[in-house]
Amino acid sequence: MIEISFVVSYENFGLGLVWLDDNPVNLHEENCKNVWDTMMDTFYEKLIGYWDQPASVPSVSIMRKRLKEGESGFLHICLTPPNVQAMKGTSNKFKLLGVRVY
Repeated sequence: MIEISFVVSYENFGLGLVWLDDNPVNLHEENCKNVWDTMMDTFYEKLIGYWDQPASVPSVSIMRKRLKEGESGFLHICLTPPNVQAMKGTSNKFKLLGVRVY
């Protein structure tokens, strides 16, 4: 399993896309430039870094895609443009705390 930990905050935090594939190059750069909402996607996992509570806290997401023992892959993470309807503030950031594979 792949566990990704990140910060969720109430102001100036955005949404990250994460996926695992076998290519070291980001072949999905155009999708990283799109504004996304919180709807589920079949390929990308969304790491939603914003919420309405006036606090910043750590959050954890377990990826749906798994690595089998002995298998390798490339983990890609990109920050999408701000979704001004969903988030508060004018800047857009994402704080990755860690990645754990087990």
